Amino acid sequence: MSDDDERRKNRYDFDRHTPEYRERFEEITAEMLGKCPVAWSETYGGHWVAAGHDEVFALARSSEYLSNDHDVHHERKGYQGITIPTPASEFQGGFLEMDPPGQRHYRQALNPYLSPAAVARWTPVVDDLVRACLDERIETGAIDFVDDLANVVPAVLTLAMLGVPLKNWSLYCEAVHASVYTRHDSPEIVKVRQDQMTMFRDMFAQLTDIRATPRPGMIDALARAEINGKTPPDLELLGVIALLIGGGFDTTTALTAHSLEWLSEHPAERARLSAERGTLLDSATEEFLRYFTPAPGDGRTISADCVIAGQEFKEGERLWLSWAMSNRDPAVFANPNSIDLARTGNRHHSFGLGIHRCIGSNVARMVFKRMLTEVLDRMPDFVCDPAGAVHYETIGVIQGMQHLPATFTPGPRVGDGLDATIARLQVICDEQRLAEPVTVRKDNAKITELGSWFGGEEGLGASEVRAVQHRAVVADRADAGVGGEQVDDLLGLGQLLGSGGEGRVDDVDLRGVDGEHTAEAGPADLLGSVPQAVGVAEVAVDGVDGGDLGRGRAEEAQAAGELVGEAVAAVGVAVLAGADRVREVFRAPAHRGQPGRAAVAADGEHALRRLRRQGDDAGRALLGAGRDLERGQVVVKPLDVGPAA
Repeated sequence: MSDDDERRKNRYDFDRHTPEYRERFEEITAEMLGKCPVAWSETYGGHWVAAGHDEVFALARSSEYLSNDHDVHHERKGYQGITIPTPASEFQGGFLEMDPPGQRHYRQALNPYLSPAAVARWTPVVDDLVRACLDERIETGAIDFVDDLANVVPAVLTLAMLGVPLKNWSLYCEAVHASVYTRHDSPEIVKVRQDQMTMFRDMFAQLTDIRATPRPGMIDALARAEINGKTPPDLELLGVIALLIGGGFDTTTALTAHSLEWLSEHPAERARLSAERGTLLDSATEEFLRYFTPAPGDGRTISADCVIAGQEFKEGERLWLSWAMSNRDPAVFANPNSIDLARTGNRHHSFGLGIHRCIGSNVARMVFKRMLTEVLDRMPDFVCDPAGAVHYETIGVIQGMQHLPATFTPGPRVGDGLDATIARLQVICDEQRLAEPVTVRKDNAKITELGSWFGGEEGLGASEVRAVQHRAVVADRADAGVGGEQVDDLLGLGQLLGSGGEGRVDDVDLRGVDGEHTAEAGPADLLGSVPQAVGVAEVAVDGVDGGDLGRGRAEEAQAAGELVGEAVAAVGVAVLAGADRVREVFRAPAHRGQPGRAAVAADGEHALRRLRRQGDDAGRALLGAGRDLERGQVVVKPLDVGPAA
């Protein structure tokens, strides 16, 4: 027996690209973990396979002995990158197929766009996209969670962060996904390659345009970067952009689709996750990552003779690190082939390890959580169709899904469709320069509906408008003491605020009330007048105790500019909570003598501006009230708008 034969005595016929591997994943994993956590396989010219959790951990962190380099032009040692077998390619797969220092320089250039704080700024954009995707299907009672949601949101967000026009998302989306799930011998591969070339031409056009006329985004950062003391060639930059697109698209899509499929199959666990999301969402996310491992592994080349995890390796040998199999190691995870939404100490390897750990992990977690929770809220009874679900035939590159159709109880739309939302978000991205690095722009995106009724420069935000409508949907589904008419009225109020009110701001009575009446008036006095003034015909307030909330009859009150914010908030709280649950709502501060009838009449324009500001504050207060109510709290602090300035 030769020395090589002795070193390679632990052998396993491993081929992750076959359908059999996907179908027998748990069985194959158990065999390798039990017999040979590091084994030699003769497939694809021969390579090592690491499956054990501890072995993968030790190897992945040994970057001094492992190389990611893909030496496309044979300028160095001819190493073949992270894919086994190595595909025919004219460029590296971005910095994931580089070694330091170049790999480190790229990550340093991109970290200000992908840190936790940088990613959190995009949450309002993601929420708006998810809302729009669900609105496209909510009235039909049917959706394909892949085509209609999980493909769309990561794609649009990734382009926004890169600085690519959002309308191009579909051009990139199918090209990326099809390149993964289409077999090389499929008749469709010709079209897939054509779509890829179209995508790369657009990528190059974007790089060229941004270099000539800079605009915020990760492409701008790459165009200005110095790597190893020089400007990288365009082909290298295209490889990095392709890496960011591929990592941003398919992995999050795969995680979301598999998780929704599992939740459909386990409705009790779905209900538990929805009800206990405050404590379960984070752990459930990590557990879904562990169990499904969207990117199953990466390849390496041994760069120097070494012994790691008890195994001897020789320079030039190829190695596959299986994140997926290491995530099922029973020595680390109790009941590894079962999902435990509350699992703690979840040391999964789904984002890789060491210096090459996934740079986009913060994006993946945030986007996944926002998509998942919105589906749980708006389509809580969804049922996926097993006959229509299409999984990737092989999981050698991505453990993904092509289709996941589902049905659910239809509900109402709460905003614009996808195309209109993307067009509006493009304006917001441009005007607010959202794609700046976090070192330049720290604030979250501000999502506003164009033409909001409270309008002006400080209009009621789209997220607040949707909060009004969304709470109605949740209340309707939860049957939490909110009647159908009240739900309809709350939806109507949200639609009015979002639609621009069709000029009805002129109908608001800006004469105000005198100090005496203001002192006596509480929110109950204004429940009738304010919605009526802004064009809402009726808001159900049956059961609200006027004695608790203020004196006087609702129909006798006038819509004082000083109090309109508190009044709108009171409407929302009363309808949301159900009359029998209201104990305290927004109590109008005693604006004695602020400003009286004469003062408002003398300065109507000033009063209108004040009304708009108060309306914006009221929307935010309404949103906060809804969140408090979801947590079981019905006592809300007063909204102090202060004196007129």
